[in-house]
Amino acid sequence: MGRAPELKALNYVQASRFEALFDVPQDLELDGDPVGRATAIRLTVLHRGLTLRVPRTPV
Repeated sequence: MGRAPELKALNYVQASRFEALFDVPQDLELDGDPVGRATAIRLTVLHRGLTLRVPRTPV
């Protein structure tokens, strides 16, 4: 099996805040679910705001 091609479609960054402004309304999704359209968005990530629970043993 060959190596997967390097994709340039996405950029990954880390931040506690993110803001974007658009010239025209954009469709927005949260976890893959549509949430509406907007010309501006501001996101804030709370430190330790998400708790993941996983089984102790592999499934």
